[in-house]
Amino acid sequence: MSRAAALLFLMSLAWSAATASEVKRDEHFPSPSLGHDLHYAIYLPDGLDAAAPVALDWIDQGHVQATADTLIAQHKLPKVIIVVPDAENSWYVDSPPSGLGAMGTAISEDLPNWIEQHYPVRTDRHGRAIAGNSMGGFGALRFALSEPQRWAAAAALSGAFWNWLTPDMVMTDAQQGHMKQIFEGAFGDPFDPKRMIAESPLALAAHLPKSAPPPPVLLICGQHDDFHLDRQQPAVEAALRADNIPVTAVMTEGGHDWNTWAMQLPQALEFLGSHLGNASVATAGGHGKSRLP
Repeated sequence: MSRAAALLFLMSLAWSAATASEVKRDEHFPSPSLGHDLHYAIYLPDGLDAAAPVALDWIDQGHVQATADTLIAQHKLPKVIIVVPDAENSWYVDSPPSGLGAMGTAISEDLPNWIEQHYPVRTDRHGRAIAGNSMGGFGALRFALSEPQRWAAAAALSGAFWNWLTPDMVMTDAQQGHMKQIFEGAFGDPFDPKRMIAESPLALAAHLPKSAPPPPVLLICGQHDDFHLDRQQPAVEAALRADNIPVTAVMTEGGHDWNTWAMQLPQALEFLGSHLGNASVATAGGHGKSRLP
C-alpha cells in the first residue's frame, strides 16, 4: 500500500453487540475482478473476531480504532465496520494492461460484496460511506459520484485531484518519467492526461447518474499542504457545487502527512456518520461473536 494514501469504507452494522472493538490487519479474499487475492484491514466495533499483524497506515498512523471507539462512545458515529483496502498505487481505477488490473472494480464491487456476505452490515445506501486521503480522496469521490445510489456520503482528506491537467497537455520525457513514478501506469504508459481527466471525480460529477440524490461530500485539507492541494481545494469545491453536489469544505492546520490526517479523522468520521443509518442492538450469543456464517 502507498505510504501516503488510503481509502476507508464505513459500513453500518445491521445489528450490534456490546463487546470490545478490535482490528484485523491482514485479511484477504479472492477477488474475481483481479484474479487473485485482495488484501485489507478491518476495524470491528464489537469484536466480531480478531487476528494477526501487518502494518496499514490508517490503522497504525491514522489511529482509526481509538478515534472510532471514542466517537461511537460519544454517539457521534453509529456502530460501523471500517474497511481499509490495500489498493497499492492503483489510483482506484481499472488499468489493464499498463497498471495493476481491475483494481477499481475489485475495491468498489468485490470488496463490499465480500464484507456484506461475511459481516452483519446494512446493504442499502444508508449503510455505506467512503473516505480517503491523498490518492484515496480521488478514489473515494470517484466511487461515490460514479454510483451515488450506493453511498450515503464521501470525504476527501487532502484529495489529490490533479484538476490542473488539460487534455492537450504535452509532456517532456523527463515529465513523463515523473508521471510514471507517481501513477505506475494507472492512466496509461506513457501517462495519458485525457484518461485521468475522464476518470476523475470532477468529470463524474458533471455526468452524475440520476439514480439517486448526490451524496454529500466533505473536502478537508491542511493549509500548509506539501503539494499545495490547499490551493486546489477551492477550485474543486466550486466545480462540485456547480454540478449541484452538496459540499462542506474545511481548512485545518497541517500539511500532507499522517499527523494532519489523524487530526482530521474525527471530523471526517463524524461527517460520514451523520449520513449513515444506525444499527439495531442485539446480543451476540454465548460465544461473544457476531460474525455471520
